[in-house]
Amino acid sequence: MTAPLRAAPNWYPDPLGRADYRYWDGAAWTHWVSTGGASTRDDTDLPYGLPEPAHLATAPGMPSPMAPMQAPYRFRRFRPLEGLAVALTWLFGASIVGAVALAGVCIYRITTVTAFENERTFAHLQDIDSADDIVSGVATALAVVSLAIFVVLIVFLYRASQNTELWDSARKRWSTGWTIGAWFIPLANFILVPMVVAEILRRTPDRENPASDSTGLLLGWWIPFALGWITSRIDVDPNTFDGVRAQDYAHVVGCALLAVSAVFAIQLVRRLAERQAALAPAFAPAPGV
Repeated sequence: MTAPLRAAPNWYPDPLGRADYRYWDGAAWTHWVSTGGASTRDDTDLPYGLPEPAHLATAPGMPSPMAPMQAPYRFRRFRPLEGLAVALTWLFGASIVGAVALAGVCIYRITTVTAFENERTFAHLQDIDSADDIVSGVATALAVVSLAIFVVLIVFLYRASQNTELWDSARKRWSTGWTIGAWFIPLANFILVPMVVAEILRRTPDRENPASDSTGLLLGWWIPFALGWITSRIDVDPNTFDGVRAQDYAHVVGCALLAVSAVFAIQLVRRLAERQAALAPAFAPAPGV
């Protein structure tokens, strides 16, 4: 006796009526649904005995369920974060090295200024000029690394925010566009950015340890970063020895805070990438069109 012919894996009208379409994997209905062109995961328990696509009545204007349906929408797909997380790990690592190096050369400039102030020799004056050049060079290199981190981190957060729509159908408080826009609102960005990241973390549950909380990592990254960014930009009159020393001491503190922030940032991006990889669908729930 021949086994009954089953519908091919594809999107078909949702037999539960909870969405426009539900994905049939060739053997059973799945939790992947689509409404208005956006695919999401519906974790509602599927009742036993749902009719297969072959037994569903064809909706007006719809192709036969037995025929591969031409998806009229561009569905969202999972975008892996592992590559970006690795890039950020290296960049944050480079920023730690750069911050420590900048703190070191600032301390060196403090000693040269103090030595010249005490002895007033031409050699010590040359040491100050040399220290100025080194500080400028290291600061420039750190600025380049920081710019690269900024660009890659925005891409990382944008993808992470989009991915959450696959398994969390609840409306976002902060839309995906805020992963970019939140950075460019002066002063408010110190509050908006961590709020946007906190929502991404909330919408990315840890399947292996549901009770885990990444708030500590988020605060460990953002608070030292904000304080370090502000401290490292303290501008004191550089025309006096006391002014140069005060500014360099502030920079040393700022660099230390930024280095601590980068350590937490590495852990944060890697944990978020791992969680989303664990939540990624085992199949492509939405074919590209």
